[in-house]
Amino acid sequence: MHAEEPGAVGSSKEARKHVTIVFADIVGSTRLVAGLDPEDARHFLTRSIEALTPAIEAAGGVVAKIMGDGMFCVFGAPLALEDHAYRACYAAMDLLSLADRLVAPNGSPVQLRVGLSSGTAVVNVTEGNGRVNLDAMGEVVNNAAHLEAAAAPGTVLISDATRHLAGYAIDARKLEEKGGFQLISVGTNPQDILLENASVQLPFIGREREMNFFTAAVGQLSEGGGDIISVLGGAGLGKTRLLLEFSRQLQPTNIRIVLASSRSLDQSDPNALLRRLVLALLMIDPKDQSKLAQIIAERLVQLDEGLAGHVDDVNWLLLSDSEEMDPQKVEQRRISALTALKRVLTTLAAQGPLIIAIDNFQWSDASSRNFLKAAVGMVDTEPLLLILFAREDMADFRPIVRQVLQLRPLDRATSAQLLLKQLADTGVSKSVVERVLDRAEGNPRFLTEFARHLAERGEPDDGRDTADEIIVPDSIADLFEERIDRLPEGARHLLQVGAAFEQPASLETLCALTDKSEDEMKSLLAVVIDSGMVRETGFLPRILYTFVNPVVGEAAYRSLLHPKRRRLHQKIYAFLEAGYYGRGRHSMMGRQALRAGLFEQAAQAYFEAGRRAGARLAYAESIDMLCEALQAETRVPTRTAEIDRLAIDIRLTLREGLFAKSRFQDIETRLNEAQAICDRIGDAKRSLLVRRHLIGNAVAQGQLADALTRIDILITDNRCLGEHREVAELQFLQAQILAVLGRFEEAFFSARTVMEAFQTQAGSPHELSPVTYALARMWLIWCAAELGRFEEVKFEVLDCQNDLAHDRPPFFRILSGIATGLFWLRFGHTELAAETLQSVLSLTKEDENHAWFHSVASPLGLALIRMNRAEEALPLLQQAVAMESSGGGSRGTQAVHLAACWAALGDTRKGEDQARVAVARARQNGNQGVLAYALHTLGAVLNQTGQHKAAQACLSEALDIAENCKMRPLTEQISKDMAGGSS
Repeated sequence: MHAEEPGAVGSSKEARKHVTIVFADIVGSTRLVAGLDPEDARHFLTRSIEALTPAIEAAGGVVAKIMGDGMFCVFGAPLALEDHAYRACYAAMDLLSLADRLVAPNGSPVQLRVGLSSGTAVVNVTEGNGRVNLDAMGEVVNNAAHLEAAAAPGTVLISDATRHLAGYAIDARKLEEKGGFQLISVGTNPQDILLENASVQLPFIGREREMNFFTAAVGQLSEGGGDIISVLGGAGLGKTRLLLEFSRQLQPTNIRIVLASSRSLDQSDPNALLRRLVLALLMIDPKDQSKLAQIIAERLVQLDEGLAGHVDDVNWLLLSDSEEMDPQKVEQRRISALTALKRVLTTLAAQGPLIIAIDNFQWSDASSRNFLKAAVGMVDTEPLLLILFAREDMADFRPIVRQVLQLRPLDRATSAQLLLKQLADTGVSKSVVERVLDRAEGNPRFLTEFARHLAERGEPDDGRDTADEIIVPDSIADLFEERIDRLPEGARHLLQVGAAFEQPASLETLCALTDKSEDEMKSLLAVVIDSGMVRETGFLPRILYTFVNPVVGEAAYRSLLHPKRRRLHQKIYAFLEAGYYGRGRHSMMGRQALRAGLFEQAAQAYFEAGRRAGARLAYAESIDMLCEALQAETRVPTRTAEIDRLAIDIRLTLREGLFAKSRFQDIETRLNEAQAICDRIGDAKRSLLVRRHLIGNAVAQGQLADALTRIDILITDNRCLGEHREVAELQFLQAQILAVLGRFEEAFFSARTVMEAFQTQAGSPHELSPVTYALARMWLIWCAAELGRFEEVKFEVLDCQNDLAHDRPPFFRILSGIATGLFWLRFGHTELAAETLQSVLSLTKEDENHAWFHSVASPLGLALIRMNRAEEALPLLQQAVAMESSGGGSRGTQAVHLAACWAALGDTRKGEDQARVAVARARQNGNQGVLAYALHTLGAVLNQTGQHKAAQACLSEALDIAENCKMRPLTEQISKDMAGGSS
């Protein structure tokens, strides 16, 4: 294809394209035509370029421009080419061969300089009069021109990107001084491997232990019994590959294995996994949606005629989404269906050993899990083996699972073996292999991705970190883009819309976003589904459409120019705002608005998403959404009072999530930003709220100097404004500070006031958050325990015991465990205290709750000491002391309890040293309650070492402080010790 003649009229289109640009120039053309008539010179150059053109067109390129003695060519436009870099290299070498046949009028040989570069360009295509005119702009064009100018006569210089894309098909030598690679030769085009097909080509090694484990479990089936196994491992560790290899191993046997898998959207789709499992058990192809109910009915009756009466209920459970039924009837139908499905399992197991293997079980829906839990009793009497593959332990299945197989990363030797098998004949150096092994950390999927990257792009030799470059190789995206470009325009646009939408979409959604009728959309969907790029997911009547691979969306989206992207995202945002409902709506709106350049709308949407996530205690999600809101808010070009108020509210709401994760330094940064905005716009009301949170953050970090005074001022200011919620929140902070200072009675009544406010303000605009209530309750019970006022908090203790149930969020269970654990310690029920605290200790190992570890471990350690289990207490208390500075509900008693532990273990020197450290810290912080405990412990240790006079002095001071703080249980204990009683 040539450039169009001047004056031709045609339609013009622009798009971003991943292309390879070729510049070729006749070397010394001025010398070659010296002394010729101008017409003869022009004829020679034109004839030469025409002789070279077939090399470009035969390889699939386009001659975009002829520039006297040179040509500018594009590979990968107007239609994308999956191997445009290889084609361009092939054409470049062909150009050199053709040039060798040319002779200048003066008899001199003709030589070319050729330069190639690959990358993204903005390509303009004008069609008219049956011709195509093409132009390209971008850094890739400049790079190609630079390489052409730098090439030696009769050579081809290519860019690093071109070399990587062409891969094994070419031989190139790096020329440092030229800034590129000299193309030496071009071979045959290597076979492309799609990501989704690559795993079947890879070796399966390093899993002998796991396969032996399965073999032993299968052996039990022959004895008539079954088992329930949980296979746990993080993403990419090879759970799915292990499942496939295990199923292949069973193919020659008479054991039937049924495979099913959960998906990430299953948790919001009741019975999704069960539906898939039943279809697999009955050997039904789910693609024929129109006859699915009929086929299920036929297969059930064929399996067991006694199931005929349950057919309608089974189909209702698996295929219907109706909720408008009498609750009693719903329950009856559910029981009928589940009874029938259990009978299906029993019948199939009676026919022969049966294995059910479920992949990605961590995404399973609650309804399906409930059925499996109800059916697992069969394994005791039937040859049924249930294997659950999941990324993490499922709490509700923990008591049911009989065996757990933890899938570990591959060891380094096995990792190297796997990597080197995939890198055979690539010549990758040992140093690069070692770097990949370090970064992959034994994860088979990571190893595979690195290997593919190195195999396609070769070993980097310019100091780059290969681990940072293995996301999606351009060669894979190019493959999909070529297929996309060959679809009808309407189908291409549909893929671009789907890529911009970023979620599986329904038929109605796609119609709304493309302004197409249902019939038109169904036709377009048929095209993209037949092309293998989109698939249906879900079940009737809720069918969704999604990409078969995320790379499809990336390839479709990357061709859009930025203005078109913004317009598309604006349309999607308007659609979401107008009538799209469902969980995640506001976060979707935020992302779409942000990508559309609607920064204020993005900030508002992300703020709402973060607020809602915080309301359901999903603090990690809330923090992510609110941080996105911050990013959007700072990009709003024109500041208004409304956006400034939103900026403050974002930071105030973010504080709640950060507090739950004990990120106090981040809280201070955001609150100071909010205070600066309040001062700038004169928002006194919000300023009061910011000031209150700043005080709370200071309290959490132990900065108590003037906190009480500042709180008193704020309480007065908020009462004047009628801000009852803020008054209660401030009273809670007041209770915290009073307790730390040893004024337990005052703190007790402040915490009680907060809890009463929670009840009285429920449902009003001044309603307190559940987090505030739970924290106030914890401090109330602690103060009561220190004061010995057990009867006054018995109902709150019972409330805490209820919150220890597994259906409560971990944060609330931790607070309840701390409160009741401390209470039982003071009340003398040491074993109950240990049991309670032990039950919540594991919850603090989760990242977002880890800051509470020391607040649980410290009293637990004390309980263990009193139970003569100091050896178990020591590591807990050592870790608690190491974490003490992080806050998170700490009372500073960790060092005190560690001192007692050392003493209980007989190491009185360490016990004395640790106790003196605890005394010094408590004096420095003004923490009278902890000081009383520290002095009491120091006195006990000194008594052990015979330093009775010093011990009595410590105990006497401890008694005075305890009496002054009205710490009745501690006062009684110290009195006994001073009188010679046991500690």
